[in-house]
Amino acid sequence: MIGTLDETIREPVSQRDIARHFGVSHVTVSLALRHSRRVSASLAEEIRNHAEKVGYCRDPVLLALSAYRDRKKAGPVRGAIGWVNAWAEPGELRAHPEVERFWQGAFAAAAERRYRLEEFRLGSELSAERLHEVLDTRCIRGLIVPPHPSSQAWLGFPWESYDVVSFGRCCEGPRGHSAMPSAVANLLLAIRKLREAGHRRIGCLTGRSLLRQAGYCMVESLPAVKRNLPDDDDLALLDLASVSESKVAAKVRAWVRLHGLDAIVADDAATIASVRQAGFAVPDQVAMVTLAGGGSPGIDPGSEEIGRTAVQMLDSLMQERARGSRVFFREVAVEGTWRG
Repeated sequence: MIGTLDETIREPVSQRDIARHFGVSHVTVSLALRHSRRVSASLAEEIRNHAEKVGYCRDPVLLALSAYRDRKKAGPVRGAIGWVNAWAEPGELRAHPEVERFWQGAFAAAAERRYRLEEFRLGSELSAERLHEVLDTRCIRGLIVPPHPSSQAWLGFPWESYDVVSFGRCCEGPRGHSAMPSAVANLLLAIRKLREAGHRRIGCLTGRSLLRQAGYCMVESLPAVKRNLPDDDDLALLDLASVSESKVAAKVRAWVRLHGLDAIVADDAATIASVRQAGFAVPDQVAMVTLAGGGSPGIDPGSEEIGRTAVQMLDSLMQERARGSRVFFREVAVEGTWRG
């Protein structure tokens, strides 16, 4: 049976409706939905649970209008975005060329949106509790997390209270949205370029690169790449991640000779050194290209663009004001370009 118009069409639940249910002001409801500490944790949780139960959602048209007005306003800096550095030696982080390019792209994109990108050193200078206090006092709600090795400094930090975008996966770090290089597309482009140059016996060499720890990994992407190549197009893989330094040269030498390789795709420029140490002249005996790593021939992963993308994602998330309530997370993979 088809119901009456009044039965089938209901007005959407508003913040004022929720406020009447709890006997509080709509401002209190707005603060609770934005995870503000100005509302007690118990009341805020009750409000958010009730809002989910009754199907409350922010009007997408009003959200878009608010974001548009914010972008069009001329004026001073809107606030800060945090760049969380939890390295044991913080100065080492941006010494990595691609991470420095992430920073440059993010810094430029933040400035365009009238944000200031600021580094916060978690663990070495600020405890998790103290960092949360600083960010909350300054009303900083958006965080960017660059690639990290495993870090105990993450423990105890309330990531759910913030909008977070990382560059790939974070070992034992926050679960959230990410922007990263496209491992499959970039490896496939490198192999096709080597084929066009006449190379037929191509190997893939990977090690302990920082970007690998963040998910930019040939070991994981190679099966998908092979599915996009002819059946007889075999690619030999050597993973040096668990090989001791004293055995790397011998391992590489044996691998190149076994497969008769005439070209190698490597993680980054640092991996090229292991081929030279194995006694091969690059590029005279073995051509080499990289998936990242400055001026070496190969793929430019577009790290500045990835930094910009991270800020664009974060700005969008902050406009939505839905931190802490997400079930789905976005992963944006940026395809690189060929650098001959």
